[in-house]
Amino acid sequence: MTIGPFYYFLINRLKSLHPEIRDCGNRFDMRCHICGDSKKSESKKRLNFYKDSERVYCFNCGYDQTAWRYLAKIIGTTTSKLKVEAFKECGISKPIIGMTGAMQSLA
Repeated sequence: MTIGPFYYFLINRLKSLHPEIRDCGNRFDMRCHICGDSKKSESKKRLNFYKDSERVYCFNCGYDQTAWRYLAKIIGTTTSKLKVEAFKECGISKPIIGMTGAMQSLA
């Protein structure tokens, strides 16, 4: 797995929205903002962010999506705007070779 500036952008956003986040090796555990799970128990964290695929999955409601889409949904923005913010924060203004078309068009 190649870790780059966008990975750190995702992690920092998740940590700011999920103060209860817990690092579990190949994934992070946290509460799901989609279904509102774990409100009764602080130890239960059913939403997982998988580091290798950058996807989130909730074992309570079944929400399964990219971390970009999850963040955009709970913040109330679009993935495109979120990615533009990531480019700006990471100081990248030109397309990166090998990056997907959507990311290249935002550079």
